[in-house]
Amino acid sequence: MYVILLIALLLNINLKEIDETTSLIELSKSQADLYINNIIQDRDVDANYWALLTLAENNSQIKTYIANTFRQGKYDSSRFEPFLKQDQENNLLLRNLVNETGSKPLLVELLLRETDTNQRRKIRNNFIKNFNLNIENGIDYESLIDRIINKEKIDSTVVPNDSFRLTHLFLLMNSTGYGLLNDGYEKQAYDKWTNSEFSSYKTPLSKELQLFLKVRLLYALGNYEEAKPLFDEIINSNSVPNSPFKFRVLRYFDYSLWRQGFYDLSLKIAKNLTTPLSKYLDDKEKELESLSAQAAYLDLIGKISEAQKVNLEILKESDESGLPVNRTTVYNNLGLTYKESGEFSKYLDLQLKALEEAINQNDTSRRLEILSNLYLYYTEKKDYKTAILYLNEARNLAEKEDESVQVGKIHMYLGILYRDYQNDYDKSLNNFEEASKYLDPKNSFLHYLQLLDEKALLFKKKNDLEKSRELYYLKAELSKSKDDISLIEAYLHLIELNLQTGRLDDAKRLFNEISTYNLSILDFRDIIKAKTVRARYLVAIGDQDKAYQIMKPAIEQIVERAKSSTELQSGFWNVDPQYLNAFSFMADLLISNKKNSEAVEVLDKLKTINDASLYQNKMVKSSLLDETELLQYKNLTQQLDKLRKKQLLANKKEQLSLQSKIDQLTAQKNVLDRKISGMVDQEPITVKEVQRRITGREMVIHVTELQDQYYIARISRHDVRFNEVALDSTLRAKFSSAIEKMSVGKTDINELSQISDILDFESIPAWVERLTIIPDSYLYQLPVDALPIKSEGFGYSYGGATYVVERFKTHYLTSLNDFRTTNSPRKQYAMDFAGYGVSQFPSYTNKQDLVPLPHAESEVSAIVGNLSNMKNRRAYLDTASTEKVFKETAPNARILHLATHSELSDRDPLFSTIYMSADEQTANEEFSGQIFAYELFELNLANDLIMLNSCESGSGSYLQGTGVMGISRALRYAGANSLILNLWSVNDMMASDFAIEFYKNINEGQTKDEALRQAKLHFLKNKNANPHYWGPYILIGNRDALVNPNRETNIYFAGAFMLFFITIASISLIQDRRVKAA
Repeated sequence: MYVILLIALLLNINLKEIDETTSLIELSKSQADLYINNIIQDRDVDANYWALLTLAENNSQIKTYIANTFRQGKYDSSRFEPFLKQDQENNLLLRNLVNETGSKPLLVELLLRETDTNQRRKIRNNFIKNFNLNIENGIDYESLIDRIINKEKIDSTVVPNDSFRLTHLFLLMNSTGYGLLNDGYEKQAYDKWTNSEFSSYKTPLSKELQLFLKVRLLYALGNYEEAKPLFDEIINSNSVPNSPFKFRVLRYFDYSLWRQGFYDLSLKIAKNLTTPLSKYLDDKEKELESLSAQAAYLDLIGKISEAQKVNLEILKESDESGLPVNRTTVYNNLGLTYKESGEFSKYLDLQLKALEEAINQNDTSRRLEILSNLYLYYTEKKDYKTAILYLNEARNLAEKEDESVQVGKIHMYLGILYRDYQNDYDKSLNNFEEASKYLDPKNSFLHYLQLLDEKALLFKKKNDLEKSRELYYLKAELSKSKDDISLIEAYLHLIELNLQTGRLDDAKRLFNEISTYNLSILDFRDIIKAKTVRARYLVAIGDQDKAYQIMKPAIEQIVERAKSSTELQSGFWNVDPQYLNAFSFMADLLISNKKNSEAVEVLDKLKTINDASLYQNKMVKSSLLDETELLQYKNLTQQLDKLRKKQLLANKKEQLSLQSKIDQLTAQKNVLDRKISGMVDQEPITVKEVQRRITGREMVIHVTELQDQYYIARISRHDVRFNEVALDSTLRAKFSSAIEKMSVGKTDINELSQISDILDFESIPAWVERLTIIPDSYLYQLPVDALPIKSEGFGYSYGGATYVVERFKTHYLTSLNDFRTTNSPRKQYAMDFAGYGVSQFPSYTNKQDLVPLPHAESEVSAIVGNLSNMKNRRAYLDTASTEKVFKETAPNARILHLATHSELSDRDPLFSTIYMSADEQTANEEFSGQIFAYELFELNLANDLIMLNSCESGSGSYLQGTGVMGISRALRYAGANSLILNLWSVNDMMASDFAIEFYKNINEGQTKDEALRQAKLHFLKNKNANPHYWGPYILIGNRDALVNPNRETNIYFAGAFMLFFITIASISLIQDRRVKAA
């Protein structure tokens, strides 16, 4: 075994994957044999003595192995006497080796280890009794030793740095020696050694020691960009002894790689080299250090689950070893991994633990940071009351610690919260005024400018435009000669106000001011704002064509950037206000110029702008891309962000060049995107294409909420018409009330009629039979089928109303692009139908709302029995309906039917959950039986239909619009062709009856939308007319039939017809030939 490893060392075979302590023991034994052989052959003797010594000092097993090697007579031990004494301390071993060999470099190492000046003199005096301190390899050892003893500076006249020597290693790696070197010595050495060749070395050891020293110097000098080219050499450096020295240099190396963004390479060092090495050295402190680096790199790359495991391992190792770690940091980092994976309760628990640790450590800055995290968490949850509590706690702490800037910032955040989320302008202003007492241009310039911005926006919302103008002018004055970015931002706000109040000359003057600055200093969103403001000005002076020419590429860049942005925010529907302003202005511009089709296309792009947050979600990407691909993805998106920003400001010639680069990078990124989903690089469909795909009896109703406005477009085969409706507080309240009442069974027909009037169904031509709804906001929560076209005027007279479902077939799409995928080719399925029915949920003890579904199993069984025109049908009931079974079978079924609890997340659709039966083997695991939506991407789904028949909301009695929109798009990206779900919970028996009725219609060959419609009509006429019971079900996506019940009969008749046709043709041909022959 040793011989094989020795040959591997000599041949420089790559051993970087060695990650077991036993393997490192074997490698160290082989290293020892190699060093001994080199010493015997007088090759780099001093370096090999030091390497052998380093092995013996750092592992008792190897120390014993070396001693036994000589005792067994394998080698002549006369040159290795110090290694035969196993019980001596390390420094004594080195001292004996120095006295035995007379090695001057090793004497330097011994003196640098010794801290007592008298002891150093004694060591020197003992050495010169037997050996001299003459100049060797250009190094003046007598002067060097004296300077070390007397702690005097060392320069290149004493230790020349024109070529690498072992003494350099000791001086530059030892903190004492490093401190004695003259300023600039390490840079001179680095520059010279970087350009030198390694060919002069007698053994690989000296060559690799110089390489390691080069890493130490590039780290010290901050030359991190020079680390990457050394990667292969470093990971193949097998001659350097396994030791703390090696660990330390590898940590320098992985840090240098991290600084340059090579997180995958840093991870390989930490995972494959430093962590195993720390275990070999039995050094728990180093192990925790390496694990911490590993967790950080995993998180940066996007490997969230792996980062979570490593952080848990850090806490476990710390508990077992008793070694302290910064638990505040670990809890915070671990909590963030839980947040990324949708485990919000665990995130919250760990944030509170981190807060407790910070309190115990009296760490004010970390306490403020964690309180800020908690404020943001509850703001995202829309729990503003709790968010305010944490902000006030942070304020009290900052006041107690006399952190005046922090107090001012917290008051500013309170002002923003009251303004934007509570509409309490008085409290908002009070907090902004309080913030003004703590923030000023001298102690916190940028925060003070932000405060001016926030106050100006408040006055703008209050319609006090003059006060808003004053504040922006103040910001501009303060920013002159100090901060060009803030100055341009202030000018842009002022131009907006001038346009709003008709002061065109003032707006023009400010544009002239801005034109003297380089706008490339702005970030992308502010460049978009500048473009939008400029276009508004052009419209105001009558140049609409030029405004269009400015906005068209700006909108395209927003959309393209959103597809591959590194600035994705958590959650699904979260679009920057500057982008919304741009879309709103562009839509109004197009509509006013009768370009309705293009206006629809622009508004439709807004619907898909957040799709990147689905397939670029860290949990999705990390499950489908490896570490190198994840980093490549990250780098590509960063490069694309920069290029698109440049392109916005470039001239036409430069734009073409930049577009070429963008196309190249986009092509590379699309390769990775296609590994995640087949839908990500599809070209957007045009309205003309949609019109060609629909019949004269179809109409598309395209709804977009934007800037408190509903844009309602009706698309027929030959026409596009717009209706705009102001979404004021009264109308919003009406929508919310109608949805709330219907979801709890108290449907108010009068309220629904008022909403129905907005969509004006009565004016739809009589020949239209089918509606495709592309909804937004409230209309994702309020099913169109349940809206009354006509009513008798009684709020609860359900049977007296005529509903949309009675006149039209309806189905939903999430955007126009879904028209392109509704006729996607079908795969060959092993099963036509797979039903999963779970009635009991005993393992979910922490989920009190998961009530039993007694009809779930019978529902699935009945559907299986009724689908007689489908051959392969399977029912997985109760304990057989496990997470494992679902993941194994779901990709192979045309239809997936889930009669179980499912919870749609309003925060992020990918954290929506399906609850299956827990596996017996994994029942004790926390998330056993739960399937998160992000896991579906791994299954390579291609189902024609998924029906979720018991959907609940994570935040109320009905599903939020973002939740419905998000889960439908997420499932489409995961591969599902269509989805049916219920927008609020209904009685289990009623839900079961409805599903059974729906599949009866499917079995008869009806299209999905017609089958759903007929099931609703059956309930409306025969069971309960209240839309609460039949209204919640919506179909999103493909509407095609799933069954052709007459297929075999049709094939029979087609075959008979063909046979008849061939017979007649043959007889005719024979007769024709006879006539010709006669």
